[in-house]
Amino acid sequence: MPRRIYFPNFNFEEELATQPKAVSSGTRQVLNELAPVIGLLDSESPADTHSIVLVEEGAHPNGLPQLLASVEFCTQTQYQKVQNVSDEFVPWGWSPRAIAVAESLGFSQSETLPWITASRLVNSRSFHHPWDRIVALDQPADPQPFGSLCSNITELTAALMSFADAGYTHWVIKANVSHAARNRLVGAGDFTASQQKWIQSRFTSGEKLAAEPWVRRIRECGLQYSIQRTADSQSTIRFLGAAEMLTDAAGRYRGSVLRPETRSEWWQPAAEYGLQIAMAAADPGFIGPLGLDCMLFEPPRGGSLCLRYCHDINGRMTMGRLALALRKHLHPEETGLWFHAPSEKSELLFRASEHESVRVLATSPLQIGTKPIKRQTGLLVSRHEQMLWHTARQILGQEVGGILRANGPQSG
Repeated sequence: MPRRIYFPNFNFEEELATQPKAVSSGTRQVLNELAPVIGLLDSESPADTHSIVLVEEGAHPNGLPQLLASVEFCTQTQYQKVQNVSDEFVPWGWSPRAIAVAESLGFSQSETLPWITASRLVNSRSFHHPWDRIVALDQPADPQPFGSLCSNITELTAALMSFADAGYTHWVIKANVSHAARNRLVGAGDFTASQQKWIQSRFTSGEKLAAEPWVRRIRECGLQYSIQRTADSQSTIRFLGAAEMLTDAAGRYRGSVLRPETRSEWWQPAAEYGLQIAMAAADPGFIGPLGLDCMLFEPPRGGSLCLRYCHDINGRMTMGRLALALRKHLHPEETGLWFHAPSEKSELLFRASEHESVRVLATSPLQIGTKPIKRQTGLLVSRHEQMLWHTARQILGQEVGGILRANGPQSG
């Protein structure tokens, strides 16, 4: 039987660094708790394919939910005893560590594996910057550049001044590899001493920094693509779907909203634009999953909402990609909300399931090894969206804005 071997290297961006930092015990715990959810992709596998998720020693999940019941979890050592030649190695993202693990397990590096240089390029702000465009919804034919890519402090200071002149009160400065609200600075006005030190160290090492105005997000959406290469070295690109995102006040991912059909009047232009980005990513040899995040935001001085075609390019899987695998559990006319929340909120989750118009599907195990998990994921499903937004505020807290502000009674 063919098998897919999922490698959940969720620390992907750090693994791309030329000198990766050691993983702290706290970060390792978070990564081990998240690892099982990659098994949700099992629902997309052909009926004759078996899914295996690689986990660390002592980090086997226990108390598995029904949606992960058919997935096998094993360590690399355990897998080596049962591997076969028909297995397919599927990492979260292709990094030097992912290729090293693949080769240690008997998967040879070949044309089917992407070049690390291409992976580093596609996941960089240097690659992202030329594609960063915004368009006012009432002027869809006039896209404008957004943000600046800076090589020194002079360029950076000038960029922040231009944001202030345009009416933006806050800014964000991102490292060349910066995703999931990591490796960045957020501020207003002049730099603090610690910010100056961080900026100077990056420029001294030859790194470029991306500067952007901080905007009031209204809605966000994750667009998912797949880039593959045929036997004659031609690239094939597929658009897999879209899922709106829940993010907190700092822009961190907290969940995805699933519908049988995404509201194309908002996101279709970005999805079409994303095909151009995917083709550009394929040119230097990148293959695999590609996730693009887009947003609707409110300009600082009023007027029409703006669509930012792409504020993040992720040359890897994303949580939105896993969320798409849950769409098969929606009945007609239902909306799903896949969320990540502290485990102490679980009582609210199951209380929500008692409501006749809401059902809940657990997507996380109860334990990793012998330890209860600190964060869990779950899928709320209902034909009544207002009930989902109400429950989301209870579970995720008032900090979550964007789509929640745009739906139903305001949370303040």
